[in-house]
Amino acid sequence: MNIRERLGKELLFLDGGMGTLLQAEGLAPGALPETWNIEHPEKVEAIHRRYYEAGSDVVLANTFGANVCKFHDDRYTVEEVIRAGIANAKRAGEQIGKETYVALDMGPTGKLLKPMGDLDFDDAYEAFAEAIRYGEKYRADLIHIETMSDTYEVKAAILAAKENSSLPVFVTMIFDERGKLLTGGDVPSVVAMLEGLRVDALGLNCGLGPKQMLPILNDLRRYTSLPIIVKPNAGLPKQKNGETYYDVEPDEFARIMQEVVKGGACVIGGCCGTTPEHIKKLVEECKDLPLCEIEKKHDTIVSSYGQAVILDDMPRIIGERINPTGKKKLKEKLRQQDFGYLVSEAISQMHNSADVLDVNCGLPEINEAEPLAKTVSEIQAAVNLPLQLDSSAKNA
Repeated sequence: MNIRERLGKELLFLDGGMGTLLQAEGLAPGALPETWNIEHPEKVEAIHRRYYEAGSDVVLANTFGANVCKFHDDRYTVEEVIRAGIANAKRAGEQIGKETYVALDMGPTGKLLKPMGDLDFDDAYEAFAEAIRYGEKYRADLIHIETMSDTYEVKAAILAAKENSSLPVFVTMIFDERGKLLTGGDVPSVVAMLEGLRVDALGLNCGLGPKQMLPILNDLRRYTSLPIIVKPNAGLPKQKNGETYYDVEPDEFARIMQEVVKGGACVIGGCCGTTPEHIKKLVEECKDLPLCEIEKKHDTIVSSYGQAVILDDMPRIIGERINPTGKKKLKEKLRQQDFGYLVSEAISQMHNSADVLDVNCGLPEINEAEPLAKTVSEIQAAVNLPLQLDSSAKNA
């Protein structure tokens, strides 16, 4: 059965952490975990099997860093580690007496995208697309995009998934305790973008323990109409003798995760610090809990990478200063490609309480598409307001 048919109708269990278990088997600090798909397949397979035996319906293939931006090993290609990673998980599932699923696990590239960093959006897209094509080729059952802290990067990953495969797409993001992403996004902005891109399920993973995720889960349920995923760490990370550890034991983890299910999650598992013992206890304590009904929301939300504007009964202000109509100076700055002037106009409007910025670069004598793209990029580097792109040109 396709996992889409089970989403929201029954509680589904993911697996837990992989990296710490591999380290316990001998993976050296700083080594690439994905290479063990080829060098020690029996150990990777055994970990997957332990999770299936603990009650996981879905395990994530050991492919978290398998993209050309992050995986650098002269001995193996991205295709080889993905093929082996999916095969290891498939073999583990074949030994279990129930239907199981293997997810192509996709983590971030490890780089910030422009304008905040130096990675082009198209390069990020291609890195994800390559991995996704291999995931479908070697029969992954779904794509799980996880541990994302930037809406622009996750957009590249989702578009790559949607345009290069027919597989279900799960997405989980890292929020801090304030409900913010690393690049500033909040829950409504994330929900608006992920739902707009038609993912199958969305939620939270890593960064926080189950207790700290509860308030963010409440916000997610307030805004989303999709099934919610929650994969916490085994508590907040702590340091002892120079090493990171997590101190939420399986019993406590499972007890708090009951509240997570009651709070609206329907796909649950663990992230850093969690083990097959955590998942086993999680399944035992949560498997008979009723699911919360997934309610359709009817909010209209305009979102940037870092801020959402909810269109409700309150008036919203659209800043119209970046529009050459009737503005001699702006026309001249566009001809000169003086984007600094346009950015200063954007900042000024933000300081004067604009909620959304209109951006129009249309002049008869210029090719509108190029300056419009450049203007958007420059403004996004300085202002986090949603942008309203204003053009009469079909190719802009």
